[in-house]
Amino acid sequence: GLTTPETMVVRINFELPMSGQKNAFGGELQYFTSEVFGLGLGVTQISNPVETKFGFGLLAIGKLPLSFNKFIISPYVEGGYDMAGLGTFDMQISIFYEAGLDLTFDFGSTVYPGIGVAYRGRKFLEFMDKKYTGTTSAVLIYASIGF
Repeated sequence: GLTTPETMVVRINFELPMSGQKNAFGGELQYFTSEVFGLGLGVTQISNPVETKFGFGLLAIGKLPLSFNKFIISPYVEGGYDMAGLGTFDMQISIFYEAGLDLTFDFGSTVYPGIGVAYRGRKFLEFMDKKYTGTTSAVLIYASIGF
């Protein structure tokens, strides 16, 4: 059935480059307002052909959680924006989009471990820092804990 036991999810991401970026990592805090929709905050290492720096961002998630005994499979989409170099004259804004598959385990406790894989694309916007305005892409793998 369509169900998810978790309201809050902490996620650690690893980005394996496909085009235009280096290996990167980050984390997200996601809060689900319903079984299918959530909002979140992210801190991530943002990489493009010119530079790599940390950014902070906001995100939205839509998922379709399908429960099977001790595990939940959720195809999902996620999107948002990041600001790297916040508070400097070297600030870069990017929009990211992600589509993936999440596997969460339900062992009957209040903690729900999970893993997932996704495609993540990123478009860098022309803002204060005009060094790079192209796109990057990566395969994202992650581990998560839901509460």
